Amino acid sequence: MSPYAKALFSYHDGNRAAMLTMTRNDGVASSIPVSRLYEGSDFTDWENMALSRCSGKVLDAGAGAGRHAVTLRARGLDVVAVDIDPALAELLTARGLDHVVTADALASTGERFDTVLMLMNGIGMTGTPARLDDFLLRLPAMLQDGGQLLCDSVDILASNDPVRYEYGRANQAAGRSPGQHVYTISYAGEEGPPFEWLHLSPGLLAEHCIKAGLAMELLYKADNGHFLARITIF
Repeated sequence: MSPYAKALFSYHDGNRAAMLTMTRNDGVASSIPVSRLYEGSDFTDWENMALSRCSGKVLDAGAGAGRHAVTLRARGLDVVAVDIDPALAELLTARGLDHVVTADALASTGERFDTVLMLMNGIGMTGTPARLDDFLLRLPAMLQDGGQLLCDSVDILASNDPVRYEYGRANQAAGRSPGQHVYTISYAGEEGPPFEWLHLSPGLLAEHCIKAGLAMELLYKADNGHFLARITIF
């Protein structure tokens, strides 16, 4: 079981103080309360905005512990929770979700959805601009007519965090997208393998959408660079 899954199960089993650590490849580390990944009673304004716009059959892509899927299911929506970590299927089912799929969240399940939901920068799973393009080209095959993708991200170069800003500038100087990150996750002294994660600006996401024949609508933007977007087929 991955350190990420172990942290979520620890919280589920009653360890409300559980914390995991994300370490960037430049050595910068941050501790994250597992409750932030698990609970559904402390949504931010932008999360509430996204959840209120979900309709029809919903794919929660990269569902994790079901932070959003559980709430949408309680609201009566038909929710498919997808996560690549097989250990999480048990947890998602225990939390009341009846349609759980263990698979790459960026790949087609063979079903079409009215809403694809990728919150907490879920679209960052693409990792690189090239893989983002691949995913966006596949998106129409995942959507019903009139369907939508709701996602959020963070513009690193608009961040009020100087360390994050400098990391983005260093990426640019090396010929990478400012928001290309490499992280590891640690819990209880165990560290998982490195993985790539992509942060985007609204303008950059819009450019990639246009390349894929998609339209992007900006729903929310904060001073710290965080934003929520809605992507649809032209």
